[in-house]
Amino acid sequence: MSVQALPKEDLWKEYYCSRSVEARNQLVMSYIHLVKYTVLRLIPSYGGCLEMDDLMSYGVMGLIDAVERFNAEKGAKFETYASLRIKGTIIDQLRKMDWVPRNVRSRVKEVKECFETLEIRNGRQAAEEEVAQELNMGLDELQQLLMISHTYQVLALDEQLMSAAAKTAGADREEASPEQQYEEKELKEILSQLINQLSEKERLVMTLYYYEELTLKEIGKVLGVTESRVCQIHSKALMVLRSRLSKLIK
Repeated sequence: MSVQALPKEDLWKEYYCSRSVEARNQLVMSYIHLVKYTVLRLIPSYGGCLEMDDLMSYGVMGLIDAVERFNAEKGAKFETYASLRIKGTIIDQLRKMDWVPRNVRSRVKEVKECFETLEIRNGRQAAEEEVAQELNMGLDELQQLLMISHTYQVLALDEQLMSAAAKTAGADREEASPEQQYEEKELKEILSQLINQLSEKERLVMTLYYYEELTLKEIGKVLGVTESRVCQIHSKALMVLRSRLSKLIK
């Protein structure tokens, strides 16, 4: 029987036995919907620096890697494992591109450090107006920078979280020990606590974006503000989270 006609369970058995390229490719085609789903979720964040076809190509690379590495005996669900590999591969490719202009990266770092300094000085999260005044720039200029750096902020936090997860759960999550799994769960709880410390509007944006999976435009309609303003709020929230998370996972 041709591998194309095999049920998915039998196809996995065939691949484990033969490790044939044909069986692997058929498995990839069987799970290609995972790539499409992941890419559609990432488009609002990364679509400004890559075309959808490029994101799909990188996602397929991650799916192939997932099929080749997956071990069903570990008890992990393939869909969950593959989704992480797909997103991880896309993020790795974006990082290698180094697409963020140096001057933007430098200015974002300056703003991030100012938020940190003012938070330590005042014992609370700094407002955008305070940061703009401290840096002797107009509020419009600061908000424009937050909007421009949005994709960079999303990517930076994703990298930070994946790096922390790799330290706690090892290179292959399905092989993590109970202790490593506990540490990874603790990381998620820490992130949840940090999100709860954000302002009410920032918490709402983060919740709608990451949990309700709304786009920035849809969130704008919920909040009654422009998509650009949602982008600024989200970027600032990510900047603050990155700063606080860095202090906790060093």
